[in-house]
Amino acid sequence: MKKKLYEVIQNDLLQKINLGIYKADDRLPSEAEIMKQFSVSRVTVRKALSELKKNKVIYSNTKNGTFVSARNLKEKKAHLLIPLVGTLPQEKNRNTLILDGIKKVADNNKCVCPFYNTDNKQEKERKILVNLLNYNLDAIIIWPCSGMNNIDILSIFVIKKIPVVFLDRRPQGFNNILVTTNNFKAMKDLLSKIIDEGYTKIATTILPEQSLPEQNRFNGYITALLENNIPIKGEYILGNSDLFKKYYKKTSKQRLDFLIDYNDYIIDKYLKLTDKPEVICCANDNDALNLIYRFKNRFGEIPKDLIVTGFDNLDFDILSGSPTIEQDYFALGKVAIEVALQLINNIRISNLIEIDAKPILRYPAQS
Repeated sequence: MKKKLYEVIQNDLLQKINLGIYKADDRLPSEAEIMKQFSVSRVTVRKALSELKKNKVIYSNTKNGTFVSARNLKEKKAHLLIPLVGTLPQEKNRNTLILDGIKKVADNNKCVCPFYNTDNKQEKERKILVNLLNYNLDAIIIWPCSGMNNIDILSIFVIKKIPVVFLDRRPQGFNNILVTTNNFKAMKDLLSKIIDEGYTKIATTILPEQSLPEQNRFNGYITALLENNIPIKGEYILGNSDLFKKYYKKTSKQRLDFLIDYNDYIIDKYLKLTDKPEVICCANDNDALNLIYRFKNRFGEIPKDLIVTGFDNLDFDILSGSPTIEQDYFALGKVAIEVALQLINNIRISNLIEIDAKPILRYPAQS
């Protein structure tokens, strides 16, 4: 059965109120504006508004117009809206673990937690965040893209007093709560175990200028060496800050070519060393994967006396001989939404929550 015109207007306004586009005590469009939008008479508009007033969804002020009823919104809201925005780990089981951790808490607390995938593209992230500002969010969980292009939009969430929880990293200058892996401790523990196995010549491709997780992993590298009385060698810092900064200015296709050139730079620097390292410590498994592939493409194999370490425990055969670290993705998701709920209830907590990770020792098969 076709809806009457006043019902169409009534449902449109009600939907916008429920979605938070019109919030408590917001002024609704005037009768004239609604008439123009729907091409209807004033009588039809007044009938739609009358029905909403009857249900105490809106109220009128003779001088100032029609407004959304705050009391009604509080009574009607049955679920908390806490979206997750970001790029989760590419591997399906890790992606699922984060969402499972969120779902476990969400189901028990009447939360709706839609996931918006940014594909680690700042332009896509921006569009998603701008759109979400139109909704009546109770909180938001964000795994932000690398870079600072969207801090203006993120700042609006903070100014609007919407509780923000960052996952994995947070933009520089923001002091909102961050839930992340204890990257410093995880890297320090992994390298300390490797040192205990008798390896003391350890280089790294990690740069202190990278994002916060990588910065903490670099600090873990330095601390592991110092705590084991191993001097830091400048020539063992194989990365190049000036060169790597160019990576973020490349398109997706250009980045693939850049990584080949960048890994060639690292390999050439390694080959020139008289006292070659026994271990090259990478920021993550993807970096380790790219480096090993480049060694194999150029020389057929990596040097037999070289170990390349990663971080993430990705399931690739080529990494079967690389020490790595397993992050607790389920706990990251679970804690992130628990923190969001605490913020909604005005419970004050630390602005940094770190989750322990597990070092995994494995070495290349000896031929």
